[in-house]
Amino acid sequence: MSNSKPIAVVVGASRGIGAEFVKQLNEAGYHVVATVRRPTVVLGASKVIDSIELGSDESMERAGQSVPEADLLIVNASIGDDEILLSTDSKKLNHYLDINVTGTHRAIHAFLPALRARKTRKIVVLATFCGSFEVAVNRPFPTFNGPYAVSKVALNMLAIQFHRELAKEAFTVMPIDPGWVDTDMGRLAGDPLKEGGHTPENSIKGMLKVISSIKQDDPIRVLDYAGEVIPW
Repeated sequence: MSNSKPIAVVVGASRGIGAEFVKQLNEAGYHVVATVRRPTVVLGASKVIDSIELGSDESMERAGQSVPEADLLIVNASIGDDEILLSTDSKKLNHYLDINVTGTHRAIHAFLPALRARKTRKIVVLATFCGSFEVAVNRPFPTFNGPYAVSKVALNMLAIQFHRELAKEAFTVMPIDPGWVDTDMGRLAGDPLKEGGHTPENSIKGMLKVISSIKQDDPIRVLDYAGEVIPW
């Protein structure tokens, strides 16, 4: 690709948070590669790779092989619903883990060669306060406490381990919570704009500031879109 612009890859960019990431990264001067599950026009994308599934090794490998260089990888794609463990069977729980945790593992592995071809080497995974032990025990949120929360706890540890293992190669792995955002998933918990949430525009604007501010030798922690630390 040999692009003089910084290159960002956004996994899961067809709508909501992912689409807004692409738009704002493009406005910030990035060459943006967007992956989507189905053929979709993604505003601001320099390249769109379609038919990409987080649940498929072959799919993610194909996406990674089509991007020779990247400075920033954002793994946005995930699944979530307002479900509880008592009504979640093992097949459904495994699906949550396969997409939200193993899928992120697939995506990171797929794009490591591209990230190693550049010097910035930042990886962002979308975390959530729903995956915090502190919040779950002392300030429980009324929704998204079942399989979704379980998978997001595991995602935090995945990020920690990748951060530790890749530190010697000057990588930075960052779990960032976008907050309660007015998206299809966010609306399952109520009306974000009427109940204290915010727009995708504000969330991504904040997250991009956080991403640009973090340095390679910073300790790993979960930050929200405003740069505040979320307790583990």
